Amino acid sequence: MSEFIVDNSDFIHFLYGLAFVGLAAASQVIGHRVPRRLPWGWLTAFGVLQASGEWLTVLLEGVGEPVAPATVHTVFGLASSLAAIEFGRAGMGSITGKPRSTGLYV
Repeated sequence: MSEFIVDNSDFIHFLYGLAFVGLAAASQVIGHRVPRRLPWGWLTAFGVLQASGEWLTVLLEGVGEPVAPATVHTVFGLASSLAAIEFGRAGMGSITGKPRSTGLYV
């Protein structure tokens, strides 16, 4: 089973990225149709950043650069995680009506 995953890792990453593009598209549609109760733009940013990171990782692995895929995956993963955290923070602030904290993400 592990040989199958290693041999087809590029297809797996492609489909994984495609799922995040679907998430970004769905959140964009929901954001335009539903009253602006949640900050859907942050969820769209999360999906786009995560998909971009996956696909750039696959492209850089195909080129054969040893350090770049790990760096790209880490940077895009961090940026997408911050977008997801901001979606949660801003969403809770708009749902509860309480102002969100301005502190660091701890």
